[in-house]
Amino acid sequence: MISIMRETLTVQVYQHLKKRLLDGYYPGGERLIEVKIAEEFNVSRGPVREALKMLIQEELVVQNGNTLKVFSPSLTDMIQIYQIRQQLESFAAKLSAKNIENSDL
Repeated sequence: MISIMRETLTVQVYQHLKKRLLDGYYPGGERLIEVKIAEEFNVSRGPVREALKMLIQEELVVQNGNTLKVFSPSLTDMIQIYQIRQQLESFAAKLSAKNIENSDL
C-alpha cells in the first residue's frame, strides 16, 4: 500500500510566499512582517517563520537584524547574474551542438 503524505503547512506557506515573491507581489526592498503574513494566510506564525527561513536560505528574503525584506538586486548583482547566464547559455548551446543526433537535425 502506498502512503501519500500531504504537504506540511510550512511547505504550503513557503510555496505561496515564493510564488508571490517571484511574481512581484512584494516589491524589492519591502519589509515582510511575520504577523501580517500569518493573518493573510490565516495560519499561525510558526509556519510563516519557518517558510521565511527557507526563503532566506534561497536569498529571496534578506535578514538584517530582526528585519526581513524582499531581496532587491543592485546594479552589480544584475550585471553578475547576466554574466553568469551568458556563460551558461553559451555552454549549453555548445553541448547541444556537440551531442545532437542526425535525426534531430
